[in-house]
Amino acid sequence: MSKSFLVIERGLAGEQVYHLQSRHTIGRAPESDIHLTDPSVSRQHALVFLKDEKAILEDAGSPNGTYFNEERLVKGRTTILNRQYRQIVKIIKVITFVPAL
Repeated sequence: MSKSFLVIERGLAGEQVYHLQSRHTIGRAPESDIHLTDPSVSRQHALVFLKDEKAILEDAGSPNGTYFNEERLVKGRTTILNRQYRQIVKIIKVITFVPAL
C-alpha cells in the first residue's frame, strides 16, 4: 500500500512530515494528531482526511477560522488539497500534500 504525506513548513522550526492515514485532527490540544502551539489556533481547529486518495481540509468550527489560499473555509464545507503544490493554510503556514503513488 502506498503512503500519502502532509508536509508542514513552520518557518525557523523547519518542516514536519505527517503520514496521512484516514483522519487527523489539527489543533492546540495536546491530543491533536497535528499539534500546533500558536495561540491563535483553537484546541480543535481543523481536520484533514483522505477520501478517494485526495487530502481534504475542513474547519472544525474554530473562532479564528481556517484560511486556505487566503479564503476562509466555512464550517462544514471542505476543500481539496492539490497534489504536490505548496498551499497556504493560515493556521499551518505552508503545506504540501504528497499523494500515494
